Amino acid sequence: MSFNLKKATNASNASAASTVSADGIKKSVDIESVVRQLGISGLKQSGERLQGECPSGHPSKKGMCFNINLEKNYFNCFHCGQGGDVISLVEFVKEISFREALNWLIDEFNIDLNECAKENETLQKTPEELKQKQEFYSRASLYELVFEYGKRLLFAERGKEALNYLIDERGYSLEEIKLSEWLYLPKSSVVKEYLFNIQPDAKEAIANLNLNGSYGENFRLAFPYRNRQGLITGFVKRSLASEGIEVRAYDGQIHSEIRWDSSKGLSKSDLFNLCNCKGLDTLLILEGYPDAMMLPAMGLKNVVAVGQGLLSKRHLEGLIEFGVKNVVLAFDNDGVGTENTITAIELLLSQTDINVFVLDPKKMGDHKDPDEFVRAKGIDKFKDLADSAEAVGKWIPKILVEKFDIENDLQRQEALDTAFHYHLRLKDPLVCDDFIKSLSGILSIPVDLLEDKMISFREKRERERVEQGYLELTDDVSRFVKAGRLEDAANLIDEDGKDLKGRLLKIKAKPTQSFDYELAEIFKKDDTRDPNKLLGYPLTKFKTISKKINGIQPGFYLLGAETNVGKTAVLTNLTLDVLETNPEVNVLYYSLDDSRVYTAYRFLSILTQFHINDVKKKQNEAAGQALLDEKRSKVLNYIKKKRLIIKDISEVNHITELELDIREIEKENLIVFIDGLYNLEVGKGTGSIREQNIERASRVKQLVDTYALPIFTTGELRKKTKEESKDKKPTVNDLMETGKFAYNANLVWLLYSNTQEELKQDEPLLTLEYVKNKLSDFRGNQTLVFKRATGTMEEFRFGLAGVAEVAGDAGDAFNFNQTAELEF
Repeated sequence: MSFNLKKATNASNASAASTVSADGIKKSVDIESVVRQLGISGLKQSGERLQGECPSGHPSKKGMCFNINLEKNYFNCFHCGQGGDVISLVEFVKEISFREALNWLIDEFNIDLNECAKENETLQKTPEELKQKQEFYSRASLYELVFEYGKRLLFAERGKEALNYLIDERGYSLEEIKLSEWLYLPKSSVVKEYLFNIQPDAKEAIANLNLNGSYGENFRLAFPYRNRQGLITGFVKRSLASEGIEVRAYDGQIHSEIRWDSSKGLSKSDLFNLCNCKGLDTLLILEGYPDAMMLPAMGLKNVVAVGQGLLSKRHLEGLIEFGVKNVVLAFDNDGVGTENTITAIELLLSQTDINVFVLDPKKMGDHKDPDEFVRAKGIDKFKDLADSAEAVGKWIPKILVEKFDIENDLQRQEALDTAFHYHLRLKDPLVCDDFIKSLSGILSIPVDLLEDKMISFREKRERERVEQGYLELTDDVSRFVKAGRLEDAANLIDEDGKDLKGRLLKIKAKPTQSFDYELAEIFKKDDTRDPNKLLGYPLTKFKTISKKINGIQPGFYLLGAETNVGKTAVLTNLTLDVLETNPEVNVLYYSLDDSRVYTAYRFLSILTQFHINDVKKKQNEAAGQALLDEKRSKVLNYIKKKRLIIKDISEVNHITELELDIREIEKENLIVFIDGLYNLEVGKGTGSIREQNIERASRVKQLVDTYALPIFTTGELRKKTKEESKDKKPTVNDLMETGKFAYNANLVWLLYSNTQEELKQDEPLLTLEYVKNKLSDFRGNQTLVFKRATGTMEEFRFGLAGVAEVAGDAGDAFNFNQTAELEF
């Protein structure tokens, strides 16, 4: 929901700043609009800047100390040193706090709070951080002036030698150079004199500006390095001699063939040219900065560069922020380009969801980098080359295997081992599939055989890791025991032992078949189904439920109700019906609100129709005792044969343990009931109740999909507010903190009484509403009778002459919301 905060009170605004992202607000407002709204006057436009006196009122030497950079959305004052983004500008001009500035922007510009949702960010900055921020913006402003100055000089008499180098030596056209950011860089003293003449108020900042790098003032050609916001962080400098120069460096030593240098303190945390790639889904990542600067001037816009180093985690932050979906790695063809490509691939695959493609460096032939290739073949040929990039899973096997002579049996096996080891690092199923198919083609080994070998290799390596884990666990436990720290030893066994057991069970799990094989097997099974029978397990006591969902099929079933309405009764009665109707079915029942003993008493109460307190003691009548003994034997027999496994919170307290149980039981025809799912932990560091329930819902859905089994869970409905009628019919939106449950579930039931008076009766009639049903096309309600004394839940129907009956084995329940014939 969005609303206009201009109409809200100041109190409302005070809370708004705590729920929005500062970055979101900065992206929503341009600084020129903020300047107008603040009423800053007297500023004159100069290119992409507004300049004039500082709003704080202090004097300046030329009346131009205050700068607004319209293109990059920041300001700075060269006299007082203030500078920053749009929020900082509001703080500075209105002399208010950071949060007050946020509220002012929200109010003045009607910012939609939903579009600026708060993420993890630190709003408050220390005085040192604020000082560094102001210095950064001041430096960026001066660098921008240096760039404009140097760009003009490049096409003037002073820059003739540098311009000729770009045209004659590097082969660029004059038009391409104009579209690029190459500049002529005079000596530092000349640059600073120029800056002081136009911004005398920035004397201290200019004096501190360091344009030189490790190799002094020996470079006249340069270009700026910009961060993802487009602000200059320094300059990369180039020698005019193709072979480089000989120079005495910072270490006092003579260095030869030096071609590149950079200004001191240059930050390269963002990919070069990323600032010009906003909104692009696919980026071409090169090594060379000049390549990434000149290819866009030639018409290829989506190009960035890492420099001569490697792709780093810091680089990934910008790619993720810009929403990049695909990258093509096109590193140099210089011997290390392939190695750098593999390193970049591993980083991208392990840290992002970005799809990775590779332009094999060897495809550039005799040309060492894209820049050289383009100068020889033209930009269109390079575009064609980039379009032919391979998926990473197809490219890597070729690179791994090319080191070996696969005609030699021993080397062929070494190639296989190398590929298998690399395959262990791959997580994405599509990349794994490409990898195996590519390797199959290279080595002429059938895909099915390779997949089996891969699985065996993975299992062997994982067993070795688990074995090592158990050895380390044993050593650690032994040390704790010897030190008398038995509690620590017990906790270690519980935590690490559980993790190791889970990893071991994963190894034991049957390998996943290819989807075509899996689907073919499903089709064969479908052909054996009787067209007149239900798709899932039938029910006897709950025939109508069974009919309306086409039998109990694999799926996620959610039953929502208020407290004490009868959720547990539905699950326990369904459990007994499943067991009695389907001899082949096994049930795993998690009683997370009650002990497993009390749950066993619930089953006995339902089977005997005795009050739950009465099944805990000897009966007065012989017939009653005989019935109790019979039903006890029945329950014990279910448990003894492990057709019914009951666990409570003392045995299971984490959702991971559900999957461990399912794997360990290894029984077909398994149905899982979870009463009180919210009691299970979902992991350390999980946030709010809603976030925890989203994780629970996702994990349950994952279990359903992975093991193809039915899982029944319960969910609480929120309590009605004072303004709501107690008899108000609930909706799926009333599932307390469990919106994700309703989204993931295959079937959602709501259980409720039509009136509060009805609910107070000993045997109330309850409505079971099907609010979501992906198992059949039925939507509607049916009525259940809840016998509180025995915890029995039964279907309700109309019999002869409209006389009410309870539908046990008699037949289907009548649906009050559907047209149906009465059964006689």
